[in-house]
Amino acid sequence: MKVLVIPSWHPCKAYPYAGRFFIEQAKALGQTGLVDVAVLNWGQNEYQLRLRRPLLAISQTHRFLCDYRADTENQFYKELRIPHLTWASQFLRGNINGLAARLTNMEKPDLIHAHVSFPGGFVARQLASLFHIPYIITEHSGPFPFREFRAKKGLSPLISVPLWEATRVIAVSTYLKNEMEKWIPREVQVIPNLVNTDTYIPQANTYPNKDFVFFALTGLRVGKGVLDLIKAVQILLRDRQDFKLLIGGGGPLHKKLVGYIRHFSLTKHIILLGELMPEDTLRFYHCCDCYVLPSHLETFGVVLIEALSCGKPIIATDCGGPEDIVTQLCGQLVKPHNPAQLALAMKNMIAERSQYDTHLIRDYCIERFGHESVTRQLIDMYRKSLVHKQHHR
Repeated sequence: MKVLVIPSWHPCKAYPYAGRFFIEQAKALGQTGLVDVAVLNWGQNEYQLRLRRPLLAISQTHRFLCDYRADTENQFYKELRIPHLTWASQFLRGNINGLAARLTNMEKPDLIHAHVSFPGGFVARQLASLFHIPYIITEHSGPFPFREFRAKKGLSPLISVPLWEATRVIAVSTYLKNEMEKWIPREVQVIPNLVNTDTYIPQANTYPNKDFVFFALTGLRVGKGVLDLIKAVQILLRDRQDFKLLIGGGGPLHKKLVGYIRHFSLTKHIILLGELMPEDTLRFYHCCDCYVLPSHLETFGVVLIEALSCGKPIIATDCGGPEDIVTQLCGQLVKPHNPAQLALAMKNMIAERSQYDTHLIRDYCIERFGHESVTRQLIDMYRKSLVHKQHHR
């Protein structure tokens, strides 16, 4: 079975985390030996022009004109390199029509699997129509739909048409499924993201002191709730001092957060690690005792299952996707926008850490989010989609 994967985001040097879970899923499908996978890479993030930042756009355009990289193959999938300039969808559909026109001579797949309705789903619909094959869309983005895809009478056709005509539509969480079904009159199925449980493995806490260590890997933006987490530390310090909070990530709030931490003398308990490369994050999963996600909204939460795969308990806000992940076995859910409740959960976690079993947490993660579990669901859906297409010819 030949499957073309069309991710709406793709990792690059400037954005190493962009769409990495799409690529991990493609690799896992290839590892099964049941799917011949090709991944389309047009420079989704690398060559998406920020027109309000003209100097950056000029630099991106220069790199694009000098990009002669060819298709590449690794052990588990083929990467189709077709560099293409894009921009925000509000102007000439972001030049996505131009991309689809360049793909007409590619080898015909049996099925297309797009991640995110636009641009991936939009391109998938065009190619599926050209090749007369089925296509599937997995939606990840939230809040659904993004403001740019809301029209006066519902959804913009940039996403409504691809979603309506897709053979199957997947959401990565029950929360996202429910949100999507408010906007599109069709069934949405749930298949979660996966985690590489061979990479994210348990290891003893390596942090060089005996303090309890919390870890958060997040963008330093308002919607990620990082200021709520810092305020929770202030509250927790009223009761105990034997803990540290490590925060990885960068963003527009960095300067403000540094000032806040210094102003309230929190530097002994909160460490901002800055941007971390994907290969560096594993070390911090290992050196923590608990992972914390304080977001205001998440459609899933890949960082949570990475922590679970390492056998770490988790604390997360009840902000959508985490509802499908957090159980009593592996952690605690708290209300978003609530530093006091977050502080209480952190306090309880320090006191009750011994009640969380590393091996049980990891076993739960493998069963729900491991490669075998998720790829089995996807391949079953691929087969059903191909049968459906044959019956409707």
